[in-house]
Amino acid sequence: MNRYVGLSGMLVGMLSSVVLGANSPSDLPKISAVANFLGTMPQGQSPQFHVSEIELGIQHYVYADVQANVFIGLHKEDSGETAVELEEAFLTFSDFFGTLAPDWQWPVIETILGQKKLPIGKWNQQHPEQRPFVDAPLTQELLIGGEEGLRGEGAQVSAVLPLPFFSRLSVGAWQIPPSEAEVGPVYGSPMVGVRSWNSLALSDDTEIELGLNGFTGSSTASQLNQQSILGTDLTVTQALGKQSFLKNMSEWFRVDYAAPEAGTRQPQFGLTSTLLYQPTAGYQLGGRYDWVGRHSEEETDQSRIALFATRILSDTAKLRLQFNVDQDHSSTVFLQCLVVLGPHSHAIN
Repeated sequence: MNRYVGLSGMLVGMLSSVVLGANSPSDLPKISAVANFLGTMPQGQSPQFHVSEIELGIQHYVYADVQANVFIGLHKEDSGETAVELEEAFLTFSDFFGTLAPDWQWPVIETILGQKKLPIGKWNQQHPEQRPFVDAPLTQELLIGGEEGLRGEGAQVSAVLPLPFFSRLSVGAWQIPPSEAEVGPVYGSPMVGVRSWNSLALSDDTEIELGLNGFTGSSTASQLNQQSILGTDLTVTQALGKQSFLKNMSEWFRVDYAAPEAGTRQPQFGLTSTLLYQPTAGYQLGGRYDWVGRHSEEETDQSRIALFATRILSDTAKLRLQFNVDQDHSSTVFLQCLVVLGPHSHAIN
């Protein structure tokens, strides 16, 4: 823990020097914190309440269209100790070529450099405070990097395509940190991938979003140790009133990776579908179904149903109650309180 204390001290010192040395309010970085208070009641066990995570955010425009983003997570481990983790740290150039040569006419290319959650599907990119439910879907837990999701260090370029509807294409290459996952694929480096995100208004009240994903990585030159992810996500939003809507968000994945007992690469499939209803600005109700197929003959399919209700107290505070039932009929009740302090934002893609 000494190195975590040292890291925290260094960050506090750096922030203090920035704030105290600022010449005007525009020089101040945006500093924020997200507190995730979580109570859990697994079936047949005693209820527990703890601070699940504190996420610190530091965001600042270092140039007109260049933003620095740093997100640090303080997690409660099973042992009771608090671990400090660098979740994301990256630069966003909203117009990379325009920044390099502002007098030239370049196509607008957004560029991201650093460590970031990979743009695989809808949920892998999102932090807990962005999701409408408490836990990560089974597809993320078992196929795409675990509870915290799949992330890496590298670069990504994105451009809005000249089409009659919104269409954004992103291409990236990433180094994936070592994984200690006990189930599912262990992704190798380098990993390259592409995501297409499209949005089309079918009417004044109906919008459809379609995402297409393709990623591949390899830890060695052997084809057996290669991993690939193919996926699609579909979101349909139906406005019911000024502050009321109904939304369905679904993801499907195929992940190919080694099955040691078979000596070959085998596909594994996963699906998650969420229905979200907001009757008024202050409340949300929803349900989620997760399914992950087996990867080998020795395994079994896994599924989960989650029902949740959220009281939106303000733009910066939420209370959420959730009930999970797994395939083996075990259940868990969650009570979550999310509080955001200060200006805090994540990209939507």
